[in-house]
Amino acid sequence: MSARSAARLGWVLFGLAVLLVVAALVLNLRRPQYADLEPTTGDVVFGLPLLAFSWFGALIVSRRPSHPIGWLLCIFGLSGGMGLFANEYAIYGLVSHPGAVPEAGVVAWFTYWASAVILALLAALLVLFPSGRPVSPAGSGCSGLPASGTACSSSQ
Repeated sequence: MSARSAARLGWVLFGLAVLLVVAALVLNLRRPQYADLEPTTGDVVFGLPLLAFSWFGALIVSRRPSHPIGWLLCIFGLSGGMGLFANEYAIYGLVSHPGAVPEAGVVAWFTYWASAVILALLAALLVLFPSGRPVSPAGSGCSGLPASGTACSSSQ
């Protein structure tokens, strides 16, 4: 992949993350707010900092396309946006307006996996930070931990 197309892809991933977070916020504002039905509007707004991860990832990818930290940050922000949107879509289609949107049950199932993916990306980011390679030989042995942690958490 050329540097130019990698930079474009990084910024497209950032744009998708922004679009998903804004769509989640719109869906959240269109439904009744109950204290016992999470996430509330404040919880969705709390997801806005995830866009900073995606923005920094796109910035790193546009400057150094081969650096894995930039790609991890882009995917981290995109996964967070997907998780927020999927959660709001499922609540909108199953609770507040049943049957208003298609396949809300499938999307509700996806929300369970989104948090496991975000945790795995965070673990991989911690192992590879700052150079894009594990800092020590012990760190290279830990590189399989994010995938195994995701498998364990999602098998419950």
